[in-house]
Amino acid sequence: MSMPGPSQSEPESPRAEPPPLESPQTESPQATEAEDRKLTVPGDEAQADALKTIRELFKDRYVAAKDRAQRRALAQSLFGQAKQTHGKPALRFVLYCEASDMAAAAGDVKSLVDILAALGQDFCVDEKAMAAEILTKAARRTIDPGSNQSMGWLALEMAKDAVREHAYQRAGLLADAARDIARKARDAPTVKQTAAIIKDVEERKALQASFADAEKVLAEKPDDPQAGQIAGRYYCLIKDDWPLGLSLLKGDDEVVRAAIEVELTLPAVVTAEK
Repeated sequence: MSMPGPSQSEPESPRAEPPPLESPQTESPQATEAEDRKLTVPGDEAQADALKTIRELFKDRYVAAKDRAQRRALAQSLFGQAKQTHGKPALRFVLYCEASDMAAAAGDVKSLVDILAALGQDFCVDEKAMAAEILTKAARRTIDPGSNQSMGWLALEMAKDAVREHAYQRAGLLADAARDIARKARDAPTVKQTAAIIKDVEERKALQASFADAEKVLAEKPDDPQAGQIAGRYYCLIKDDWPLGLSLLKGDDEVVRAAIEVELTLPAVVTAEK
């Protein structure tokens, strides 16, 4: 998935970094081997303790992070600390989470994508679901128009990916976030695209819900046109099994069948024209 690049920002003055969260140590081969495996997400209590430590260590930076530049700088500092923290999974995990939240608050798309990628490499988490949660929170914040537009594009692209993966709940959350962020940025084209995705997601969810009943009907009446239409659309659009789906789209559904056949052959036509 191609991610939109971050907007250019004003130069930032260098800041003194807080001391490391731990003293440098020489890691044993066993520790290094353990670090190579994905870590389990720490429990709530461990995360709460880690957050308290982080907020205390970076207290002045959090207070000062009132504009986009300061938030971006803090996000980078938290991200750097996360990458340097070993042997303390709760601290490392919460540093990643705080860094991603701060990057979103700054409208820093590139940093947000990098942080979530690192989090997914280090921990057994669904970083795409976390991204949806972060972008949903970002939709409730007020960021400058340029940042809003970048974040809206990111949410839109991730919503499209979620539809392709048939993750419709995540797609709906991301599309809603993209729409709300794009409205703040007065980005009419993105708002229009998100409206189309939201409608498509709702239709796919309804189709998925009605498929079970249609399948039961077809077991008794294989030629039932209404059940065939539902099952045919389901196999084409949800399961990507176009041959089976097209074989079920028959009888009174010739218009739908013809439209889907055109869609199915379109890539071959485009390739042939190039």
